[in-house]
Amino acid sequence: MSGGFGADVRKGLVQRQAWPVEQGLVEQEGQAVRLRRDLLVVLQQRELSRTCQQIEQETGLRHVTPQRGEMVEGVYRRAVMSGTSAMP
Repeated sequence: MSGGFGADVRKGLVQRQAWPVEQGLVEQEGQAVRLRRDLLVVLQQRELSRTCQQIEQETGLRHVTPQRGEMVEGVYRRAVMSGTSAMP
């Protein structure tokens, strides 16, 4: 018997594995998947980019990434909480 609940579960697992592969978050090795070595860095960068885009839309201001050691000036208006801020 190849149908029923078991077939639905297998199909769901295949679909669930396909998304992170398509996103470049994991690498497919035959039937197995392996996490990227820099997965946390990639996810943090994506969250930072998403947050910057959201703030740009809300404020109408353009985000500029400062270079290392560059002086940053501005007016503190509010705190920004993102998913990456909870990481150690």
